[in-house]
Amino acid sequence: MGITRLRVAGVAAVAILSVLAAGASASTFKVTGLVVDATPTNAAPSIHWNPLSGAIAYRVIRDGNRLAQVTTTSFIDSTPMSSGRHTYRVRGIKADGTLSGAAWVNVVYDVLPPANIAAARAGDRLTSGNPTISWTAVSDAGPSGVKQYNIRRDGVYIGSVPNGTLTFTDHNAAEGQHSYIVRAQDAAANGAAQVESHADAARVFVNDAAMRIDASARQALAAMTEGDTLRTMVAALRRLFKQLPVDTAALRRRLADEAVAKGGYIF
Repeated sequence: MGITRLRVAGVAAVAILSVLAAGASASTFKVTGLVVDATPTNAAPSIHWNPLSGAIAYRVIRDGNRLAQVTTTSFIDSTPMSSGRHTYRVRGIKADGTLSGAAWVNVVYDVLPPANIAAARAGDRLTSGNPTISWTAVSDAGPSGVKQYNIRRDGVYIGSVPNGTLTFTDHNAAEGQHSYIVRAQDAAANGAAQVESHADAARVFVNDAAMRIDASARQALAAMTEGDTLRTMVAALRRLFKQLPVDTAALRRRLADEAVAKGGYIF
């Protein structure tokens, strides 16, 4: 009788120890070190995590929806999404299909630019000192919020002030007439509409295209005619292409300054 009770107790003890050991093993099979490369961001969110021993693949989930199964320890989410806060979860997968515990991280995705400054910028029209301009505050259409205001003088970026500051004094303006542009930029690097930059890029493209067409036309005429006929055809070509040269160096410099101010591609 005593031996029988000992066997029952021994089996029970073994069963309990087995359950406890299995529970401890499951709790350690979990993805760790999940981080996002940038947030807020207006680019495809990029996440990475630590390798998990025993995992042959990883399941990536965004806002409860499965996105992908990868074998690397990083993922760039290029699938469509709306601006806002998104939660990513990553789980490891064993060869037998067992899922690990999940790691999670929040990302603020924002591709919506701040509003344009509608009111005319105020400032002294005639001053003997350093020009000071002011403007009205604007809000951000996206979730990241306005970060700063970028100022350009005569199309060239000259500085920025943090959100909450609505004035700027230009200590380096030369004597003469100047034009100032102020645009808001949010924490995800979205800038307010940049009509001037689009116009600059278009003027550079059209000028370069016209020069290429003119050069190609001259080469074609030279290959087909010569002498007085060639001179007549070239004269006609000049009447057709009355394209005045554009200072593309200045336009490209303004576009470069805009890219530096934004810290990336401007369109």
